[in-house]
Amino acid sequence: MVDAGAAQQTSPPGDANIPVRSKPGEAADHVRKKRWAPKTRTGCLTCRLRRVKCDEEKPYCRRCRRLGYVCHGYKESVHQPETSQQHVAKQITTLELYQPPVVVSPVQVTATPQELDIFHYYRTEVAAHRADEFNRTLWNVYILRAANNQPAVWHACNALAAVHQMDAIKLSAWNATQAALTVERRQHLYTFALQQHAMSLKHVMAMAQQGDALSFNDKGSILAANLLFFAGCLHQGRLLESLVHLRNGINLMHQWKFWEARAPDDVGSPPQIRNSIFPSASLLLFYVQIDGLAQDSSPPDAQGPERTSTWQWEPALSSLCKRPFFSPADACLEFEMIWIGLRDLFKALPLRPDASQQSSIIKRRVMLNVHLQNWKTKMDALQYSSPYVKPSDRKLLTILNMRHILANILANVDIGKFEVCWDAFEAQFEEIIVLVESLLFGQGARNPHGNAEHRLSFTPTVTKSLHYMATICRHPSLRRRAISLLKELRRAERVGGKNADVSFFTQSIQAIMHMEEEAWFDAEKRSHPGCHCVAGEFICNAHRVSEFQIKYADSQEGELIFRTVDDVVNSRPARSLTMNILIAMETEM
Repeated sequence: MVDAGAAQQTSPPGDANIPVRSKPGEAADHVRKKRWAPKTRTGCLTCRLRRVKCDEEKPYCRRCRRLGYVCHGYKESVHQPETSQQHVAKQITTLELYQPPVVVSPVQVTATPQELDIFHYYRTEVAAHRADEFNRTLWNVYILRAANNQPAVWHACNALAAVHQMDAIKLSAWNATQAALTVERRQHLYTFALQQHAMSLKHVMAMAQQGDALSFNDKGSILAANLLFFAGCLHQGRLLESLVHLRNGINLMHQWKFWEARAPDDVGSPPQIRNSIFPSASLLLFYVQIDGLAQDSSPPDAQGPERTSTWQWEPALSSLCKRPFFSPADACLEFEMIWIGLRDLFKALPLRPDASQQSSIIKRRVMLNVHLQNWKTKMDALQYSSPYVKPSDRKLLTILNMRHILANILANVDIGKFEVCWDAFEAQFEEIIVLVESLLFGQGARNPHGNAEHRLSFTPTVTKSLHYMATICRHPSLRRRAISLLKELRRAERVGGKNADVSFFTQSIQAIMHMEEEAWFDAEKRSHPGCHCVAGEFICNAHRVSEFQIKYADSQEGELIFRTVDDVVNSRPARSLTMNILIAMETEM
């Protein structure tokens, strides 16, 4: 028989004042006691605020996902809160201000379990893969935020994620049964992607019916859904369809004059812009960047959707140039517009321009040079005296300074010197390479196995500049260093979670260099009347590749179509070279 004193002594801490009740008919010595457990602070922030038990599944708890709540994760404060509820409420408020919602579909959509799973894949895998150094916020914050409010963006995200997931499933299998299941799974994902694309398009068309009554959020959502359509087509290798989506988005931006909208945090902006889902600059930067990439990869004589024949960003640049830079992304946006204008001038330049053609090019270049000088002034103010620059922005500022060197070359090169015009800028080419090496391997280090903390993860703006430099530069050593950096940058991308080898574009630059240098060792080519090649030093103009285009057969095979200056002058047909990524991987290892 246990006395009351003994029972009280064996009570757990904190239970001394809890009344103990027995079941009817239960003996007094079989007293049911309340199970004691310490109060936990390890649940997700949402469950803690709701004061319910959390299953603590990572990264987002099952209870929140099942009940449709926004699971705000498990982030803890370094300071001990006065009260748990106040602390959690403060953390959630902070998260809502600075982080996108996680897995919540728009209220107009009843999400299926598959849609929730696919969207989780988009958020954790696809968004990180698509983001580059200047538009991470667009993919990791703004598109996710829009997906939780706009059905068009929600379904477009799911369509893109399904395409990515389908591509990640390998066709190779151990036996016929596994192979059949793999094919069935890929087909199911493809069907799902088509369904999500159709539903997104349906919501886009419904918004477009509003005409002039479209809100700023609706315009941003239409442009965001369109860029997701573009990304999906490009991922599947449907180049022409992706360029059609690109043109549609750019045309809408010009029709709406999207660049005239100020930033959402500008107190002088109208309320509908301050409360918008998308800052106009983030969407504008994406379309301008892709327009520049499309221009760089299209042949000079391309027509239709493959190339924009005239520089179309002059109205936007004239509007933006009056505003100061508040971030590297602002500087990147204006720079891309200037770069596209300069590149368009040189793509339209004939092989042997006459005096009137040179005069026309120089006049157009004067206007762009004024914009470039104004950009440099605002850029210096940003990096040397702006309070908005963070330590993490230093790499982005270095990239912009590197690109300014290349743009300044285009703005000042003497086009009347023809084949030797680029030779005067070898010191600047060397400076570009040194800056990229410092970005990739760390300051002052050229070891390809340098500290991983200093390595760039995904750098389309850097690779674009190196591609162009390797094309125009004639110095063999500088070209090889540029191509070597391109290969290292490509491997550092870790596309799809795995080390990727050289891209088709990098492989094409290397192939062009080798074809041009064949003239050094080919007696027949060197006997050409117009040949001025000097073996081991430079390539003459006759043997330089003046036109090239990459045609993609699939994700692993492409075709390089090119013509040298001599081919163009003598009206010879274009030549071709097959490029295979698998072959490149075997030869590089």
